Amino acid sequence: MSAWWAEADQFDRVSAFLRHRGLMGPTRMVMAVVVGSAALIPISAMVPSRHQSALSFVVGVVGATLCAAMTWYWFTRWPTRWVSLCAALLGSACAAAWSVTQPSPAMAALACATLTVTGGYLAFLHNFRCVLVNAALAAGAAVVAAIRLGHDLGVASGLAAFWIMLLPNFALPLGVRCLSNAMTHFAIRSGEDPLTGLLNRRGFGEAVSGRLLDEVRTTPGAHLIVAMIDLDDFKRVNDTHGHAAGDRTLSTVAQLLRARLPAGAVLCRSGGEEFLIATSSPAHDTIDVTAPLCEAIRAECGITASIGVAATGAGDVHASPPGALIDRLIEDADRAMYEAKRGGGNRMHRARQDRSA
Repeated sequence: MSAWWAEADQFDRVSAFLRHRGLMGPTRMVMAVVVGSAALIPISAMVPSRHQSALSFVVGVVGATLCAAMTWYWFTRWPTRWVSLCAALLGSACAAAWSVTQPSPAMAALACATLTVTGGYLAFLHNFRCVLVNAALAAGAAVVAAIRLGHDLGVASGLAAFWIMLLPNFALPLGVRCLSNAMTHFAIRSGEDPLTGLLNRRGFGEAVSGRLLDEVRTTPGAHLIVAMIDLDDFKRVNDTHGHAAGDRTLSTVAQLLRARLPAGAVLCRSGGEEFLIATSSPAHDTIDVTAPLCEAIRAECGITASIGVAATGAGDVHASPPGALIDRLIEDADRAMYEAKRGGGNRMHRARQDRSA
């Protein structure tokens, strides 16, 4: 509970997870259908009735209007974090208010069920503190409805109704939160190399798309740099000293890359003894970023490395699909790396034709 309370809002993290897996469009459609369906509840209750109060009618109009606006929003775009959060909390407040203002105690109790939807949404896309706000609103509405039911049906019935209303409003968001945490932790682990803790090839592509490409697009003169590092004659380490020694060498190289490269660099073990680096640079020249790595690897790891580097400018980043651009730069860096190997290894080689702005 304390860990969940301290967690940051996960809207951006979940959004990135859905975007990278091509699920953002289908998710938008599902959200639009759910929110649009929620609008039918207050709309149905707007049929003129002698039992309906003016306050209940006003709350219903506000709720229906909010649902209609968010339905249109979900159909047309993915909301920002603040739009999503404000709409969900306002929806929770409207649902609780609509429950409290119902003339019928039975309808007031049923209206509490709508707060399970907003609670599940907040648990999936936002943070535990927001879930507790929704739960508090649900508990307040449940208390009012239970007191009214108890007055009509007896204390035992009112108390049982209270727990029936409260259970789904706590259990459903809690379950959604557990599944959401499991999903995001699985996504993080599935993008990591278990030996070095660096990203794997899949995680590398997602990280570059999600972080560096936007940085290059918005920074005047910035270039995206991708480097391929291959350890020279690494098979000799395994054959001579055993695979455990080879694993230690790979882990040492990973630690060196973390220490030597800028904090914003994306680091990857792409397979075997190959590593990938991606970073942004204000200049086209890539020597300052990658050239010192050859000597550092030789000095600290007792093995040499061949490095191939490719770069591109903001113009190409704007014009090319992210996946195709990253794959192309990796191919260019790979070819440059083999040029470095043919030159004797323990050196860096730049792609002959960097793709500039």
